[in-house]
Amino acid sequence: MNLSTCPRAASLLTPGLLALTLVIAAMLAGCGRDELRNRADTPMQTVVLPEPTALEPRLALELIERHPSGITGLLGIAIDDDDSVLLAGSSGIRVTDADGKELARWITPEPAQAVAPSPDTPSIWVAMSQSIAIYNREGEQTGGWGVPGRGTGKLLVVTDLRVYGANVLVADAGNRRIHRFDLVGDPITEIGVKDTETGNTGLICPSPFLGFDIDAQGVVCTPNPGELRVERYDLDGELLGRWGEAGFAPEQFAGCCNPIDVALFDDGRIVTAEKSPARVKVYDSEGALLTYLGGERFSEEASGLDVAIDSEGRIHVADPGSDEVLVFAFLKK
Repeated sequence: MNLSTCPRAASLLTPGLLALTLVIAAMLAGCGRDELRNRADTPMQTVVLPEPTALEPRLALELIERHPSGITGLLGIAIDDDDSVLLAGSSGIRVTDADGKELARWITPEPAQAVAPSPDTPSIWVAMSQSIAIYNREGEQTGGWGVPGRGTGKLLVVTDLRVYGANVLVADAGNRRIHRFDLVGDPITEIGVKDTETGNTGLICPSPFLGFDIDAQGVVCTPNPGELRVERYDLDGELLGRWGEAGFAPEQFAGCCNPIDVALFDDGRIVTAEKSPARVKVYDSEGALLTYLGGERFSEEASGLDVAIDSEGRIHVADPGSDEVLVFAFLKK
């Protein structure tokens, strides 16, 4: 990968990561979303990864559905409490029921980077690159906010969001943090920022991908892509724990910046998504690998998978290379 063709990714590198990135750059395909997709094409060398470790049959995943998303430039997926599917991308927002029947569709003023339901209201929250918009179920905008820029409470490269009670959590790969706002956009605190007192490096995002999830207790689970690990924080930004290591073994994370997204099961299991090569894995709550899906399951251009889990425990994967949604379920004994 020629970093000069991917200026946003290059600007996000820290000095310590630059040397590592240059060594592995030839293995990476794609480095961003939106305008970064328009960069000059560069050839990708095939990365050969080890075969998965032997796993119990009940933990194997099978593809049970594969269908077009109906969205151009697919970037994000979320599942509502009633298992309706919310999809975000360059062409806007599409909502379907659990059977794939379209319920609503609308165009957003800018490419929709991510979408999230509101658990307590029928609202749908949409993230653009530097702003947040609120819509009703018919696609009428009812509110919105956001101040572009660098630093606390400002939005630079928004990549994901969640609504949790009276909190709106917004992942910002440009500012390398997860912002915590109230419902009207006033900043409360920051999650994943560098802390010299505790030695926490903070979230490092060499490329503009950063997803996250939050559990019922308000614990935020997020990738730290540049550190090749997964981290947990409380809502006030205190680091609670982390796991993961660099390498090409199935349980490890490879490349300059993986994983890029996570989704949480109710029992604590964690789904992670990686780019270049694209992989989806399932770990237990302590970071032990349970099973994974290799790159052969996804399109060749799948650099930036987004994942969500429905009420039946099925894993929905948004593949931006094919603009498809793939649904995987665990095999039963």
